[in-house]
Amino acid sequence: MHRYSFQRLTLTILVSTFGAASASAQQARTQRDSAGVRLAPLVTTATRSPARSDEIAQRISVVDSVQIATTPGLDVADLLKRAAGVDIVQYPSLLAGVGMRGFRPQLGVLSTHTLLLVDGRPADVTNLALLDLAGVERIEVLKGAASALYGSSAVAGVVNVITRRTLQGRTASLSAAGGSFSTSEAIGHAGGVLTDRVDGDVDGHFYREGSPYRIGNGNTFRDALGAGTATRIFPDGKRVEITEPGNGVYRDGANYKYGSGAARHGVALDGGFRVDGRVDGFSARDVQTPGDINFGNDQDGYENLRRGGAELSVSGVRSFGTVRLRAYGGREASEYFNDVSDTRFVNFTSVTSTSGAQLELTTQLSGVAITAGADATRAQATSSLYTAPGVAGGTYSPDSRNGSAALFAQARTTLFGGRAILNLGARLDQVRVRLLDTPLRPDVRASSNSFTVFNPSAGLVVPIAGVLRAHGSVGRGFVTPDAFARAGLTQSAPVKNVVAIAVGNATLLPEHAITVDGGLGLSPTNGFGADLTLFSTSVRDRITSASASYAAGSRPTTVEGFQISRVRTSVNAGSAVMRGVEASAGYDLGAALHRSYRLRLSGEYTRLLTAVERTRAASLDTTGAGSRTGVDPASLATAFVFGAEREQPVLNVARATVTGALEYDDFSLLRGRLGARYVGRRRDNDFSDYSIFADVEYPPFLVFDATGGVKLSDRLRLDLTVANLTDENYYEKRGYNLPGRALRVHLTAAY
Repeated sequence: MHRYSFQRLTLTILVSTFGAASASAQQARTQRDSAGVRLAPLVTTATRSPARSDEIAQRISVVDSVQIATTPGLDVADLLKRAAGVDIVQYPSLLAGVGMRGFRPQLGVLSTHTLLLVDGRPADVTNLALLDLAGVERIEVLKGAASALYGSSAVAGVVNVITRRTLQGRTASLSAAGGSFSTSEAIGHAGGVLTDRVDGDVDGHFYREGSPYRIGNGNTFRDALGAGTATRIFPDGKRVEITEPGNGVYRDGANYKYGSGAARHGVALDGGFRVDGRVDGFSARDVQTPGDINFGNDQDGYENLRRGGAELSVSGVRSFGTVRLRAYGGREASEYFNDVSDTRFVNFTSVTSTSGAQLELTTQLSGVAITAGADATRAQATSSLYTAPGVAGGTYSPDSRNGSAALFAQARTTLFGGRAILNLGARLDQVRVRLLDTPLRPDVRASSNSFTVFNPSAGLVVPIAGVLRAHGSVGRGFVTPDAFARAGLTQSAPVKNVVAIAVGNATLLPEHAITVDGGLGLSPTNGFGADLTLFSTSVRDRITSASASYAAGSRPTTVEGFQISRVRTSVNAGSAVMRGVEASAGYDLGAALHRSYRLRLSGEYTRLLTAVERTRAASLDTTGAGSRTGVDPASLATAFVFGAEREQPVLNVARATVTGALEYDDFSLLRGRLGARYVGRRRDNDFSDYSIFADVEYPPFLVFDATGGVKLSDRLRLDLTVANLTDENYYEKRGYNLPGRALRVHLTAAY
């Protein structure tokens, strides 16, 4: 059988076998009515206040505490890729980013297309791998534009990590684990009600990987899919197959250890108010980072990673509704070493800090549920370059800061006597971007720029024949431009009275996207739930660069009398279109039979029908510029010449993604989970040979994981996890192959 036919057949079998898990089918903490029928879980991400998931027009899925406990994974990125059907870019040692619905995964930047939240407020991380799972209760994933609620970056969707809050009783647990590649792990939790007014939670996690990991060599599904080679694609369309390296290879320079912890404290006050405070932190030192396998050990390195966050909130229930005021802040820092020798030193550091405040009011007004409030946010990125231990040498990128002040409102009401549910939302953001004074960068001139952006959303849910419902939504999202692109100005040191200039474009618009989706959903009843959604996203005002060069003898001059040889700026000259289908289904035999066990088959399928970027060639209009003197650099970047439009696929986004699981839990003795993840072909830049100018198409992969556990006593549980069950050689980023089959044994004591 031709390999592509086999691939399609395999994918079809997976889809029909696993389906795609709907949010409610995966939520363990479901409610039950008097007849024992499962009800939709409460979610918060789509409305910023608790709402039933079947009343929400947008697609939202929930990764619950049971899935967190039974899915192999050390961090949020590991969990999401196995349980939520999103796109992940991931490197072997604590580096990952997320994307969805055709938007490529991003990491390490202030402005992204997928917004990451912790408990409904902006997360203090740009690296998803630094969000540890210790203390996480569940994760809600909202797909589609959500800037009407959350502002910048909520273009593709939102990932909201919701932490544990033990408000009843007292619980404690301690878990120890060990396994392949000399891994060892310890996890602890204690929480609950301390007095009639005081409650809290404490979580801690230590992890160590002490020996080189081995890349997969079994390759049962890789061989079946004909996925032993990648395809290099040249600009003229020529395609050449290239061998995938790494089968069974041990990756040196991949050992690391880290510790993380979190503490929450809550106090109930008189008058229905309460105060909650939470702090958390993560620290990893001397993390070995293996480079691209195509370059052997030449790119291996070391880094230190740290992050920490804190928040304080006051909330209360009044006669007019529920009100909450929250302040938060966080810091993420990375230190990179110059080499891997014993004499290595930190030669580059980057620090991202976030802070903000939220005021929210939830109320009912004439049958309309309203959530409204105000947000203030600030994010700052700084970096430093060192030429010797402690000797600063400037930095690559100028320091910058983004901030916004916003008003938002979301309303939900029923129409036509309960025959429809209408959701409306809107948000007005006043955004300010700043380029900061940057040490040892005299070419950088501090400046700032502001703009206002309005984002609406609307959604409609129409119940049909009881448990069947039609749903549709439309929303607008935006991404704040880089501070330099909008407000920057650098001027190189003069050489023979000649300078080059890079200048921001004060008229630059933020990239924005409009997403429309709609479909049919079957609310989970008698054990079965399903959903089918079509989506279409149109992106406008994508930002690209434009430049102009001036020949000697016809160069404009600055106020200082320097001749300008080159000017570079940013311009809105691109667009993108992403269209696709998302299917979901889940069946729980235990719920169907009203029995006290779970035997559930579920999963999620996403297929991109279109995912293309279109960019127009852009240059600065140089008409008459050569004769100008005393030039303000910004005046050279106001007129543009646009050329032909070039279309290319969105990079590093899979054409098809399938995740699925078969789960069993008798809630007393045994539990187990068999999970699968299929990722189809992706296209990316080819970095395996810098002398070759081409893209590379990744082969597909299919990876299975398994978990099984038994309760040894009232307090003790033993679990065995096998990640990458068939020992596949696969990667999320080409050249950075991930571990093969890995076994781990967990022993947990609960009190």
